[in-house]
Amino acid sequence: MTDGGITSPDIRCPRRSQWGGQINAYAHQRLRPRSRSVQIGPKIDPDAIAREINPANPDAAALPAARRAIAELKRFKEQGRSFTYETTLSSNTSRREIDDAKAKGYVVRLYFVALDSAIQSAFRVQDRVLRGGHDIPAVAIARRFEITFAHALEAVVKVDRFELIDNHRGKTKSVLLVEDGTVVRQDASKSVRVNRAIAEIIAVVRRREVERG
Repeated sequence: MTDGGITSPDIRCPRRSQWGGQINAYAHQRLRPRSRSVQIGPKIDPDAIAREINPANPDAAALPAARRAIAELKRFKEQGRSFTYETTLSSNTSRREIDDAKAKGYVVRLYFVALDSAIQSAFRVQDRVLRGGHDIPAVAIARRFEITFAHALEAVVKVDRFELIDNHRGKTKSVLLVEDGTVVRQDASKSVRVNRAIAEIIAVVRRREVERG
């Protein structure tokens, strides 16, 4: 998920990286028209890599796909190329990669697609399985769900642009935009969890503003 028309860095613009957090196949399908118009650089999608490695059983290729994705991230950053990266934002790897991209001078934008609950996420995954996609154990979904929100709270003060996208009703709605550590726009959601995330993110941003004086 991206926001801009720059496809590669040049002397007129900074290098850019886009991060899509908490992405699942259902949300990605809904967001695809938006992402096509705003994608920056090549897209690194571990799920797509897994399907490429083992079309019959992508789950079995999850580990090598993750390794290849990290290798591609490293290569793009070494070359100073812009890129888009899809992640659940549930691992420490994603957090480290954001820090590393910022240290290398990248403009980092994070688009976080939020659902209402781990149960809803599990239903979305099952819908994906019925359409031929790969499965994720319900216990893993439950474990990762709140972790991704916690990692988003950490990332919001690190990235240059953070956008919270509500997808709990199957339609995408941008409910919060933070740019350069400042809340630019906010809206309400009909999801209790998404509204809680909005309040938590704004609190983190306000706290950082106070710390900066």
